Amino acid sequence: MHQANGAYMATKGVPSRKNAAAGFTRRGFLGGFVAVGCLAAAGPALASVRNAAAFAPLAPGAFVGTGRLLLVAGDDAATEKTLSLQFRRDDGMGGYDPEALAICNHFLRDWHADGRQRQLDATAEKAAAAAEKANAIAAANHGDRRAARRAEWLHKAALDAQRAALEFSAVKPIDPRLLDLVSDLQGRFGGRAVTVWSGYRTPETNATCEGVSHSMHLEARAVDITIDAVSVADTGRAALALSMGGVGLYPDKGFVHVDTGDVRNWTITNADAMAAAPTSGKLVH
Repeated sequence: MHQANGAYMATKGVPSRKNAAAGFTRRGFLGGFVAVGCLAAAGPALASVRNAAAFAPLAPGAFVGTGRLLLVAGDDAATEKTLSLQFRRDDGMGGYDPEALAICNHFLRDWHADGRQRQLDATAEKAAAAAEKANAIAAANHGDRRAARRAEWLHKAALDAQRAALEFSAVKPIDPRLLDLVSDLQGRFGGRAVTVWSGYRTPETNATCEGVSHSMHLEARAVDITIDAVSVADTGRAALALSMGGVGLYPDKGFVHVDTGDVRNWTITNADAMAAAPTSGKLVH
């Protein structure tokens, strides 16, 4: 268990990157809260959520969240299933806690990209070890041009493998305003657990989902959620009342998309998706 500002959270399975051999410095990371289930979508010309007046709009700054989150990962690909923590400092100032944000980033990472990340990391580690060995052989056989060329080639290969591993990441820093949004929603329903079905998506996962090219999930600014024992309609109305970004309802799929983009709203049913298929074929946002 990990403790931050009095809040406990599970950290089992949080990956760390080892330092590679031969002097290749590897980037360490404790990254993102992602539950990428390829579920959310947004369309500009879609129906507005009905009965939004059930929750009165809030004046700017009128609803200040607790800065606390209780999240459940809904996707089977997730290795961490729950997260409970205080992401704002409990010091009277209410600023963000960098350590807690890093843990959120890891939890909301693209779980479906974990396998690819492990593969790239392993390749980089092996390449670094091979380069180190070749360098040692070349040093022990000073003047052996063949050994020197091999060491040089393996050094370049190791750098290329390292670069590929570092440029690909299942983790992206989550927009802290998104955490505020979810925390505010959670507070409106008595702190009930929020299940996350989709968070940050890598471009590869988004393509697999047939997501739109401008998906807010690609920017780590969107999550698809359900709130324990709260209907999609009620969750959507509460999110609309916050006026903190986009709100998309997916009643047939049973979740709500929220993001920190422009204030807008839409509803997509299975019938909407079927109707759109012959044209764009993409309603996943």
